[in-house]
Amino acid sequence: MSVALLLIRPLPTLLVALYYFFFLRRAAKFWGAPTEKKSVLLLIGAVSLLIGCAMLFLRGKLALFVLLVMLFGMLMDVLHLLLHYPLRKTKWSAIWRCGLVPLLIVAVLLPYGYYHMRDVRETTYTLVTGKIKTPVRILFVSDLHFGTAMDVETLQAYCDKMEETKPDLVVLGGDIVDESTGKEDMRAAFAALGGIESACSTYFIYGNHDRATYPKDSSFTQHELEDAIVGNGITILRDESAQVGELTLYGTEDRSASGRLPAAELLQDAESDRFSLVLSHQPSVAKEYAAAGADLMLSGHTHGGQIWPLGYAVALLGPRCGQYQFGDMTLIVSSGICGWGYDIRTQGVSEYVIVDLLPAE
Repeated sequence: MSVALLLIRPLPTLLVALYYFFFLRRAAKFWGAPTEKKSVLLLIGAVSLLIGCAMLFLRGKLALFVLLVMLFGMLMDVLHLLLHYPLRKTKWSAIWRCGLVPLLIVAVLLPYGYYHMRDVRETTYTLVTGKIKTPVRILFVSDLHFGTAMDVETLQAYCDKMEETKPDLVVLGGDIVDESTGKEDMRAAFAALGGIESACSTYFIYGNHDRATYPKDSSFTQHELEDAIVGNGITILRDESAQVGELTLYGTEDRSASGRLPAAELLQDAESDRFSLVLSHQPSVAKEYAAAGADLMLSGHTHGGQIWPLGYAVALLGPRCGQYQFGDMTLIVSSGICGWGYDIRTQGVSEYVIVDLLPAE
């Protein structure tokens, strides 16, 4: 580990501890604690430092609770700076000082997010093109991150429901599994998804998490992952194309992988009178593929932000979720059928996507 990393790593802990010190001291004073006493200040400091240090080891809802209380506390601080003078004759100052508002907001938000993550919806888009003669229905599933908030039985139930839409083509947009997915769960996920019947076939592209390259140890190897995908009748596209009826399907390698082909090179043989469908896990490369002549690009990766207000930060970096237009190319970004890291969703929706391509009259 480099000296720079050793120096940087404690900074988030210190910042969290520092914020909580002032937050808790203000709240304690409001509720009548003698904060002028050293013993009380030392106690508040110790609790704050404990919260900060715990953030190095906490995972799941508890870590999220600590971070969200801090976030909403900071938002309250900003509001106090803006509203203190015009509302000085009201009870606003007491509401700010008591410290209860951030706690109450998070206490309501987390149960809602737990339910909302599991409320999977069907989202449908309809596009008209002169490049096909018969309608094509595409089922697009991305960002399952299997094991985060869905078990095998639930996934199979959704696969049965997706099959009822009678897709012509099934495409899996990456991050179906991740570094926290167990080997058997990984195999079960691709068995369920590979079992969805369609008129054509099922295709898959890698996301930045599928190959579980972030941790030092993974419960499955890349060879085992590929065997599970291919063994369930799913075709992997890595900077490759496939002819599917009246469509040409281009599957891109993820941006996190080395040696990824530029868009212009991948689509260099694209026929202008044939509909070009690009699968790219990350939507940030949309302009590349629009310039290369693609008609439609399907992406995931963003999770629609997943945890409010992170989605607004995601939107500053590029498309977040929904339908976008880049010249002659349409981009559709799914917020994913599940989410990563936390089994909580407070922004965006959990969804699978149906794209109906209709011929122009």
